[in-house]
Amino acid sequence: MEQRLNIVTDTTCVLPDAFFEQYPIVRVPTWVHFGEQGFREIVDISTEDLFARVEQTRMIPKTSQPTPAQFVEVYQSLPPDVPILSIHLSSFLSGTFRSAELAAAECPDRHILLFDSRAFHFGLGFMVWDALEQAAQGAALDAIMARLMWRREHTFLALTPKTLDYLRLSGRVSMLQHALGAMLNVKPIISLKDGRLIADGRTRTRKRALAEIVERVARAVTPEDRAVWVGIAHAGVPEEAAWLKEQIEARVNAVRCVVGGLTPAVAVHGGPGVIGAFLTPAEPAPEELEVVMGGTNERRTGLAF
Repeated sequence: MEQRLNIVTDTTCVLPDAFFEQYPIVRVPTWVHFGEQGFREIVDISTEDLFARVEQTRMIPKTSQPTPAQFVEVYQSLPPDVPILSIHLSSFLSGTFRSAELAAAECPDRHILLFDSRAFHFGLGFMVWDALEQAAQGAALDAIMARLMWRREHTFLALTPKTLDYLRLSGRVSMLQHALGAMLNVKPIISLKDGRLIADGRTRTRKRALAEIVERVARAVTPEDRAVWVGIAHAGVPEEAAWLKEQIEARVNAVRCVVGGLTPAVAVHGGPGVIGAFLTPAEPAPEELEVVMGGTNERRTGLAF
């Protein structure tokens, strides 16, 4: 079958490995820096390697977005007569989308559509998955973009870190806050709102934090029998991820429920043991698409080059 659309994303996009083998997706790697030494996540360093290096050096690495030059190289490598849909993690969490913008402006001979997912990991991955399936079914590009805008507005996340150590080492909490949190065993609950990570709850134990994630996912599904996609993201806690998957599947109509590890550039901010659940409806209701199609803000619709 003739390819109708090329999709480019970044390495914070997570989907089952078989998916990347089946579809021709290009993932541009994010960078992880230990001092002067830089690593491309997934390509040069795994999440396990990352945590081992952190434990050895007691240093939280810096992360940086792919460079515009990386995107230019990718865009120019793709056939010029096939549109490119470049979907990336939230511009509120990274400069990756800006790098893609700059690169697209340097490729006037390519038809490039940029889309800010305002998500990451499975939140981003489900948008890529949907776009590829729609393209394979022959959907028009404007219809694919409309579904992306709808899915962006209907992507939910609840996650919790196992330890505050990495947040402290990265400078995201003070030593005093860390000490108090450790004494009280406080476990924050973090949500994704308008592309930003917001701490909007807390529990006293890990067990309660995991139960709260299940409850939040269940409450987010309306009507309660609506078919949904669920993605369990974690860093090195497969047993808890399996438990979370089982509990959520018992509460919601999950027609897709996948489990995947956090990539290094994401996991480094939450630390080993961070775990969460992404949720999005399987299909839009007609009235939901109508609301999206009524939007005129350029930031909502993406950018075309």
